[in-house]
Amino acid sequence: MRIATHPEAIKHLVKIGMASDISEHIKMVESANESLIKEKDELRAVAEDNKRECEATRIENARLKADAERYRLASLRVDVGELHAQFNRALFNQTIAENTRLQAQVERLTNAGDELERVLTSKMSSYEAGNASFQWRAAKEGKQP
Repeated sequence: MRIATHPEAIKHLVKIGMASDISEHIKMVESANESLIKEKDELRAVAEDNKRECEATRIENARLKADAERYRLASLRVDVGELHAQFNRALFNQTIAENTRLQAQVERLTNAGDELERVLTSKMSSYEAGNASFQWRAAKEGKQP
């Protein structure tokens, strides 16, 4: 921007001998004005760069948020899988414990049945004892008469 000078004002300054001082001052103001215009253009360029960087950062931020959500969901799937595996292990251990308890109970009942057979057959006739022993052995093998 140039400083407008009124011709009558310049004539007056020439008459009183101040024209050269004013001319110098005008040149300094014009130079400063040109520097400010250059600085303004540089700042606009920096502002445009910052705007582009801000947009790129916003896009990167959105991508990172999406990645974080995918990782969170994957982590939840792993947690659910681990819980499922823990449940299966607990169920397996519970089944093994129940099976062991039932096997021990069957063993006790079988021993009691064997002892009962021995006592009863010693007090029965040989026919009745044979029949009772036959029925007991069939029962032990799962063949109920």
